[in-house]
Amino acid sequence: MTIIQVLSSYSFHRAIVAGLSFGASVIGARLLSPDQFSTLVTAAFVAKFLQITNFGAVSGYFVSRYSGTESSSTLSAAEEPRFTLIFLAQLAAVGLVVLGVATLLVPTYFLGAIAFLFLVPLFVIEPSLRYRRFFSFSLLPELILSIALLATALTQAAGLFPDSNSGLYLWIVASLCGVVITFVLVKRTSRRFLCEKPSLSLKKYRKIIALGGPVYLGSALFILASSADRLLFPLYGTDEQIGVYFLAYQLCMGAMIFLTAINFVNTVNLGEARNSAEAFQGELVSKKLRLAFFVAVGSYSALGIGGVILEAYFLPDSFQGLSKVVFMLGLGLSVFFISSAVTPIVAYFRRQMPLTIGMAIVALVLVANNGFVYWRGLGPVWLATGTALALALYGVFAVWHTFKVIDEQPTTD
Repeated sequence: MTIIQVLSSYSFHRAIVAGLSFGASVIGARLLSPDQFSTLVTAAFVAKFLQITNFGAVSGYFVSRYSGTESSSTLSAAEEPRFTLIFLAQLAAVGLVVLGVATLLVPTYFLGAIAFLFLVPLFVIEPSLRYRRFFSFSLLPELILSIALLATALTQAAGLFPDSNSGLYLWIVASLCGVVITFVLVKRTSRRFLCEKPSLSLKKYRKIIALGGPVYLGSALFILASSADRLLFPLYGTDEQIGVYFLAYQLCMGAMIFLTAINFVNTVNLGEARNSAEAFQGELVSKKLRLAFFVAVGSYSALGIGGVILEAYFLPDSFQGLSKVVFMLGLGLSVFFISSAVTPIVAYFRRQMPLTIGMAIVALVLVANNGFVYWRGLGPVWLATGTALALALYGVFAVWHTFKVIDEQPTTD
């Protein structure tokens, strides 16, 4: 692999974005006050979390191509612009509803709802570009939110706009989204794709969502489960506790960047392998699982060391206990992401339901764990412990189920 190939690869771009996100979170924790930091990281979380409202459109987009039993639902090039427009209307409408609810009932989520509306065009265009193997486009929302956090923290530290950190944050997000969308629309490949005559009907769009339903339900439950703590904790935790937990989660995700990059690409690679073989070979899945395990071990080791160093030498006293939260969250996420290296293949065999039920149980357990933490007045360490245990048990079950499904497939001589 040449240096040009490395620099243009998705894994390299993901590492760069993860490093920036990691650095922005640490610098923000260092420079911003606890209330400012908790407000901005909560907003970034809500903006990303609301992708859950795609209702299966993204999943159906891929299933319609890689499922051999639904060839009649495959999108043509001319249908993609209409798909994009309907998907855009869907996410924008949901975003406005969430914004209204946040305005009236849950002001904690208000800033994130606005940021989500700015990011909607990026979420909408991404599936079509990912299918063309432009994986790096999916990194832009995280990149934009990280730049906004970093710029806001540095501006506040410099004493500029001391009373408008939220407004500055949103202005940066909106400006960067505008630049990206303008760039996409003038690119020749994207312009050709967007200017094709639309022909996708609402009926067919509903069919795409129905196709993606089983996959979407599982992934939506995962988003809900993995986000339950960050969704609920800001409603009852102190600013200091929220800052510790959100920073710990960000550090964990940054450390697992290469593992999640592998899993992201596997969604397409496993689909292609399933679509091209009469009998799927389990050895491919075993190979991906072994690679994920070794990457996870290295990532978790680096995470633990980094958490201790940051807490001891860099962060203010308000982040005491960070290393313990990192240790527990990192363990649970490591096991879960190892399983995620192979579980996408289950969807292409239409055997997703056991994993969906398992993730629903995880979501319920984590909501109950939040209730227990709130009731007993416990802190982020206990919250992380319950989350880690639930995700780790699910990961073990998911790997077992995946190999069970593969073993049940017919073999060829």
